[in-house]
Amino acid sequence: MFEKWESKTYPGVNAMTIHTHAFQWWNAAGFAVLETGPGQFRGLAASKWGLEREVNVSVKDMNGTTVVELRMKANVTTEGVLAGGIALVLLWPVAVVGGAYSYAKYESDALERMSSYWYSLGAVAQMAPVNHRVEIIHTTAAPTEEIGGIQAGHPGPTAILQAPPLDGEEKLILLDDRLARGDISEETYREIRDRM
Repeated sequence: MFEKWESKTYPGVNAMTIHTHAFQWWNAAGFAVLETGPGQFRGLAASKWGLEREVNVSVKDMNGTTVVELRMKANVTTEGVLAGGIALVLLWPVAVVGGAYSYAKYESDALERMSSYWYSLGAVAQMAPVNHRVEIIHTTAAPTEEIGGIQAGHPGPTAILQAPPLDGEEKLILLDDRLARGDISEETYREIRDRM
């Protein structure tokens, strides 16, 4: 998934003032914030688009210069995995589009929040940072215990087991249900049915 790290340096600015403001800002932004160490905290936001958003902030006083580090990332929730798996089984293109949409919405929201956060810190510091470093990390690797379990012949605790393929009649029943619920139009229904 997407992970972004940024660091900014503010000389002559009180680290405690910055830390207090940062803690309150992320709390007001809807993150459940918890101190993790001196000058450090972690915030988790409710699941959105099948992703749980996480922020880690560190504020350090380095001989009168305040260094602020921000790491924002997302973790796929169980709901996101299940929704993606169901969409993948039923309609592969929907799963691809849905996953891409979730990722794009998350990334846009994350970048907007980070920008707003840095802007608010600049107002508190009453100055622009003198040093700015950025790193974007895409982490899509599967947990190692699941990979090991699959290689050994048994899936891990959160592995998705593949269901047997649906036959034509089962697909038609699911398609009829989607039409009855209003999930798809008559035209889409006919197009999909004709391809079966």
